[in-house]
Amino acid sequence: MPTAITEIDRRAVPSRGRVLVLWEGGSVTKTLPRSGALVIGRSTRCDLQVDHRSMSRRHLAFHVSGSDEDTALTVEDLGSSNGSILRGARLVAGQPSAVRWGEVIEVGADVLVVVQGPNLGADAVTVPTSRTAALDHDMVAESEVTQRLVRQAQLVAAGDIPVLIQGETGAGKEVFARLVHRSSPRAHGPFVVINCAALPEGLVESELFGHEKGA
Repeated sequence: MPTAITEIDRRAVPSRGRVLVLWEGGSVTKTLPRSGALVIGRSTRCDLQVDHRSMSRRHLAFHVSGSDEDTALTVEDLGSSNGSILRGARLVAGQPSAVRWGEVIEVGADVLVVVQGPNLGADAVTVPTSRTAALDHDMVAESEVTQRLVRQAQLVAAGDIPVLIQGETGAGKEVFARLVHRSSPRAHGPFVVINCAALPEGLVESELFGHEKGA
């Protein structure tokens, strides 16, 4: 099975990143401060309020330090009830852990917090999402790990950013990619499979993005 589902955006060099919180039925995003903390939770006193049952009143905090060119980012669980999971391990309350752009923090079983690099728009925007996809007919999610990855795939599909699915050959990456596509607002469009390894190195850009005649 795929080892990780990570949301990544490389459209700009991050100077002020943002966090994107996803759950079934909606999402909200907020730009990180240039320095200091951004607290997420159910309380109206939090910097980013997420009124969801999986969230504690003060659930977790991101701490930003350093310069725009060399930003240091950590995440800290604030003693939440349902916990915060980073890279498959539950964070120890009160102990900040380094986090990288593109990583995902799980909050309970129903909420994902995605760390994005560039500042892509308004400081806080709520986007309604309601599409939920069924599994592919050839995919059976029996183990707890697979069920968790399926849930992540369905949630990250609500975001308008690229998704990188990692795993060894035969792990089911394309199956998960189809699940993400079918769960997203872009499900009405085609799902196109491209084997980049089969494209000549000098023609990759023109094959993927086209080219002008005579260029």
